[in-house]
Amino acid sequence: MGILMILVGLFYIFLPKVAWYIEIGWKIKDSEPSDASLNFNRVLGVILCIVGIFYRILH
Repeated sequence: MGILMILVGLFYIFLPKVAWYIEIGWKIKDSEPSDASLNFNRVLGVILCIVGIFYRILH
């Protein structure tokens, strides 16, 4: 579980535009993510990585 969180977190950090498209972009035709949305995905990725590391250490 911890490794999965870390992998998803890294995906969100390094490919925030792809993550946005998978979440929201496919629903809306000809749309682009805002800078705030991309930054939110990056922050979420960092949080997921941290939680995944702690989960991996504690279990």
